[in-house]
Amino acid sequence: MSDKSIRINVLADVVADAPRVFATKDISGDRRMLAAHPDLALHRHYQSCVNNSIILSIASDAARMLASRHVTTPSL
Repeated sequence: MSDKSIRINVLADVVADAPRVFATKDISGDRRMLAAHPDLALHRHYQSCVNNSIILSIASDAARMLASRHVTTPSL
């Protein structure tokens, strides 16, 4: 099992419907996540994979946002 096992489209829908502040267990325990990952949900590292997928998704979104704004970092 790896972070790539998590269906990002389902994760994105669940996070979009979550309150602004949430815990990983709120996302991983959502019925849509459990239905999309029935075998993974039984794995002892399921919570960790969901958490890592959330983090990677946020980082990816931030990178796309920065790229679309053509933001450059100051050189040292």
